[in-house]
Amino acid sequence: MSRYDSLGPSSRVRRTWPLWVPGLILACYILTYVPSTVGQMSRRWEIRSEIKRLKVQRWTKHLHITDQQLECCASEVQSQDLEDMHILEILLLAAKHEGQKTFVELGALDGKTFSNTYMLERCFGWHGLLIEGSPQNFEKLKHNRPSPKNVLKNLAICPPGGAGYVNFSSTGSAVSGDASAMSDSFKAKWKTQQKAASSYAFRANHSSRSCVRQACQASRSCPSTSRAPSTR
Repeated sequence: MSRYDSLGPSSRVRRTWPLWVPGLILACYILTYVPSTVGQMSRRWEIRSEIKRLKVQRWTKHLHITDQQLECCASEVQSQDLEDMHILEILLLAAKHEGQKTFVELGALDGKTFSNTYMLERCFGWHGLLIEGSPQNFEKLKHNRPSPKNVLKNLAICPPGGAGYVNFSSTGSAVSGDASAMSDSFKAKWKTQQKAASSYAFRANHSSRSCVRQACQASRSCPSTSRAPSTR
């Protein structure tokens, strides 16, 4: 009988656990952090590619975009898929033609997360109308976009001639809204793509017990800051 046999099977486990625990920790690290790290690197590369495109196509010269503004774009862009970077020259051309630097953003969330106008305000001096229906999101919006030049409205958008209110999610999130106006495919997408905890939060966020009666207006009756081009 060997020394390890005399000590029992549990002793073998105690002797071998240091060999597989580091591997398990490494696997957990890779599965948890590597995808997000790769995503962040890809986003930074795409931002730099857009800045290079603006230079190569001479938009920086034509629109008098300074290096400081480009660096500001690289650090302040918040849009989900860099929509504002992809059409930046179009927005700046429209503003130059109209003589105004204003925007309208429907579903402004917290004013920063996924915002298509945050960079325009921070880097190019734009201002405008920000509309958000969620009460919780709106409180964050007031904190993130405090410029006195901005007009902030806590309301929802609805068709003209309606009841004048909607049952809006009381819990703030990127998918807050009127559940009755959401398509089945939209609901299914967010339930399947998020983790179980997030899916539970989504369902709770849109249950009748967690809704508030939110005033709504038709988009054409919303207060307008100017007739200049808008981004939504």
